[in-house]
Amino acid sequence: MIEKSHLERLRDDRNICAHPTFSDDGSQFSPPAELALAYIVQSANYLLVHPPVKGKVIVQRMYELINEPSFPESEEKAFTLLSSENNLGRVKDSGVRNLAIIILKRIFRDETGISQELLNRLSASLSAIQRMYPVVYEEVVSNKLVGMLSEANDTRLKRIFPFLNLRSELWAKLEHAERVRIEGLINAMDSEEISRYQVARLVELNPEIRNQVLKNRWIKPC
Repeated sequence: MIEKSHLERLRDDRNICAHPTFSDDGSQFSPPAELALAYIVQSANYLLVHPPVKGKVIVQRMYELINEPSFPESEEKAFTLLSSENNLGRVKDSGVRNLAIIILKRIFRDETGISQELLNRLSASLSAIQRMYPVVYEEVVSNKLVGMLSEANDTRLKRIFPFLNLRSELWAKLEHAERVRIEGLINAMDSEEISRYQVARLVELNPEIRNQVLKNRWIKPC
């Protein structure tokens, strides 16, 4: 927005010079050479020197790319791919924010099932966003994740278990209400669901969940 306002000011001054107007005292606006040179430098910096910053057009393309089977499940490879100048290398913060929100919505709001392979790709893309745009990532998970979990039905909320296996740091972002509900889910799950949703694996990573799961009659301490 700052660059936009500067360019609009340059355009207005250019129009004044191209179509002269006179002040009340009859003098004509005529910028000195130094000011004209500054205008040229600013215009070149904004329009010619730096590569263009991509906006919302890139979001849909990146989301489609992440959903492709060819997109890497490895966090390092996903970072290499997404950090390219042709992908997220020069994208506006708003575009990155929208992409991160769309990814979280796919996980916790979409009624369509989600395979482990797709979850791995979505998680790897979030990891890349976290590395490239840490402030944007922190904002999104802090402001959006809890709301999505609170609105999710039990079927969608169960996806939190394999998701936390991939992004264990996000447990700290959950509020007490969501943690209580997750504990309730664990108590209501049978042994087949415990296995399918990788709860036992999460136990090894998260002491708080471990304490709850050890109370469950389907999992015994090692």
